[in-house]
Amino acid sequence: MASIDQVANAAYDLCWARGDDDPKTFTISDASGVVDISGWTLALAVNTDLNPDNITNEIFRVVGTFVTDGTDGKILFTPPATSLDAVTAPGQAYYDINRTAPSKKTIIKGKVVFAMDIDKA
Repeated sequence: MASIDQVANAAYDLCWARGDDDPKTFTISDASGVVDISGWTLALAVNTDLNPDNITNEIFRVVGTFVTDGTDGKILFTPPATSLDAVTAPGQAYYDINRTAPSKKTIIKGKVVFAMDIDKA
């Protein structure tokens, strides 16, 4: 991957309605195909700043869980409950997925779109 900054590519956009906490699943792959991530730890962070200097505007950060055992490259990220209750919608933020073990590496950086929810229950 020549560039990790994918915010210009809408194929990498995520969308949540305000107040939702549904998980997002990613499949990690490279030019050779699916990557075995069973020995990895991955985290997803969402921030209102594209290139933040600190965590002041971070909406949430969560460690991923394997969909199966990681050998299929699939990782799931679930926002903490109520973390998206107060986001401005419609609006946008940015996310990145980082491998934190066995070494540190930013895997992808993209856009999050927030839609206004209709149901206020």
